[in-house]
Amino acid sequence: MRPKLIKCSRSGNYKIRNFNTIILGNGFVARSLFEESQTDPSDVLSIYPLMPNWSQEVQFRKNLLSATSSDKLKNLEYIIFALGPTDIEYFERCKNFDLKIYVNILSMFLSKYANAANSISFIFLSSASVYGECSADKVEGEQTMPLSKYAQSLLEAERFLALFSENSHHRFIVLRLTSVYNRNLNTRVLGKIRLASRENSALELFGTGMETRDFLHSADLFRSIISVIPLSQGFQIYNIGSGISIAISEIVNICKLSNYRFTEKVRYSGISRSFEPLHMRVSINKIRSFGFSPLVVPKFGLLEYFE
Repeated sequence: MRPKLIKCSRSGNYKIRNFNTIILGNGFVARSLFEESQTDPSDVLSIYPLMPNWSQEVQFRKNLLSATSSDKLKNLEYIIFALGPTDIEYFERCKNFDLKIYVNILSMFLSKYANAANSISFIFLSSASVYGECSADKVEGEQTMPLSKYAQSLLEAERFLALFSENSHHRFIVLRLTSVYNRNLNTRVLGKIRLASRENSALELFGTGMETRDFLHSADLFRSIISVIPLSQGFQIYNIGSGISIAISEIVNICKLSNYRFTEKVRYSGISRSFEPLHMRVSINKIRSFGFSPLVVPKFGLLEYFE
């Protein structure tokens, strides 16, 4: 018998508090957080997305003007920057890629809030990929060695926020995320495996299958934000993950357990891409000290994902 998937409760009505939380972003993670906020009964966050597509500058400025109005600003407590791309490979192919891309967005945005009288918590969703290769659990104070342009751009943004925070009364929280997923994820390695399983088609993946990743369910990401933002002071960095690494070959096996009709063999090219670490392992002990503990066990969450 398959163990029951443990995750956030979906019962109860969502209640809107007397403050606002802004999400900046239109990618998978931003949309997932917005969806979690609408279904979670914990009465903590009232979230609305700042813009339909953060790359559309006209819409950005229009919504930014609304978000910085006096009635919004006086009650505003949290701003979540979820600016991750949907295609990291595109960043790698771009010859004139600007590593300051996120710094430029943050600078334009933070300037609107720098003089706000009330203290605002700015939560920047970064990635554990800033560590580079993670063959052993990485802790927040360890040296960063990003392999991809995307990870380098995130690290530039982290450094910018650290400097900005030195002369600010606001709070700045950086969350270095492992691989976020839920049933709506249709891209990346999980999406490729699921699509092949549904079509029972042959699939070739990069690497050897022995590469490992830590998969974090969006429900746990939402819970981690709720856990950490009321208690953090100044500038802080936290690793966020499930605390469990799984090999890609094991993920394929989990998929076949979930879908017995997936009989095609999965081939591994043996080619490792220079911008991807072979292993992703981070320590989540720091955020555990705030009372956070992941509830979605990756194996069971992935079984549900592949159903």
